[in-house]
Amino acid sequence: MEEEELDYEPEEEEVGVLKEQTEKEGCLLKEQRIKEQTHGYKEEFLVDWVELMNGLLIELCRQFEVSTLDKLVTFAGEMSTLEQCDKATFHQTDLPFLLNFNRINHFHSSSAYTVFPPSNIHSLLHWKVLALLIKSSEDSENLLSYNCKLSLCKITSHPIHTVIDTHFHWDKFFLQARFSGLPSYIWEEQDNEKFQIRKLISNFVFPSRWTACLDGDLLREDKRILHTIGIHPKVAGNQVGRNFNELKRRIPGNFLAIGECGLDVSQGEKDIREQVKVLRVQLELARDYKLPVVIHCRGKNITARCLDIMSEILDRDHGVHWHCFSQDKTTYENIKRCFPNTKFGISPLLLMEDTYPQLRSQVCEMSLEDIILESDAPYLHPKNYEDSSPILIRSIIQKLSIMFNIPGREIADITTRNAQQLYKFE
Repeated sequence: MEEEELDYEPEEEEVGVLKEQTEKEGCLLKEQRIKEQTHGYKEEFLVDWVELMNGLLIELCRQFEVSTLDKLVTFAGEMSTLEQCDKATFHQTDLPFLLNFNRINHFHSSSAYTVFPPSNIHSLLHWKVLALLIKSSEDSENLLSYNCKLSLCKITSHPIHTVIDTHFHWDKFFLQARFSGLPSYIWEEQDNEKFQIRKLISNFVFPSRWTACLDGDLLREDKRILHTIGIHPKVAGNQVGRNFNELKRRIPGNFLAIGECGLDVSQGEKDIREQVKVLRVQLELARDYKLPVVIHCRGKNITARCLDIMSEILDRDHGVHWHCFSQDKTTYENIKRCFPNTKFGISPLLLMEDTYPQLRSQVCEMSLEDIILESDAPYLHPKNYEDSSPILIRSIIQKLSIMFNIPGREIADITTRNAQQLYKFE
């Protein structure tokens, strides 16, 4: 993993900042008024309505052979038949429902409730857009039939299972051209079980990116994203002193854990002394602030040394996230013996059977109570998969479901509970 330099944008003029603040305050007041209008609706009715809309939109995804709701938005925007919606608007009475649709689904909430061209998932909920989408589907008659309505109600009787991506790198996505935020990650399996990645834990491990990424509005706007902070072992030797001071300044109250940090000799041991020094300081910070630590450990015969250093500084019951675990049963047991509260990140390495042929059998030797899910996106891109993003978690759940011979919903529920126990959030 290489550190990259950022292209910094010029600072905005003071007038622009004041204008932005005024617009935000106006949006907040508007949202507050909308929230106040929902007092006449019971929460369970709102949830039922949202589940019904989710079921209908997912069925439309099937009809048009698109894999996600975000791709359905793009598909709808390119449909010539929907151009007749260019003057359509949402009525004021629609807004409470749209606001709750975003809230209950944990979707990014936009103050712009536009209809066409559709810019958000909630844009598809306008009656005219829905009617035209249904009419354009191959199975429109069945989709509108009474039997299908019953089928949709049956679909929506299933809860949406929460999934947590415990390790990815938001800053890498931020560096991509025209990045405007992560999409929603929601899908349905063949057994009508629905899943959604509702929390994503981003590891900020390259100090040169901290200011641009952590201090920007784009990250703060996405309430799904939680943060860890640390110094990656591969950049341990770069301006260590200054980075430590900045790390200490940022930690209080803002981060779930320290890391990822650790030792990496996969490309030789030329800077191992600096890596050990940087690791020790971060472990001390994790101990002092009572935060879990995310461990990156790569290279031959390095795990024992890493565990020795950890054991010198951390209590035995300290919370540990062992990132991208790919070692054997003996190593797994040794880590658990030293730190019983360790959770092991199962990543897209599980999908790379050509490169890691033994990993499948090794994971089968583990307890599900010790496993958490991670995409490490966008750094891991298995062959024959569409892209490297948090949606790879879906394929990991499918694989684990087969390996442990239990439904995917149980994999999602158990690993979500494990992540909540380690990181101490609801």
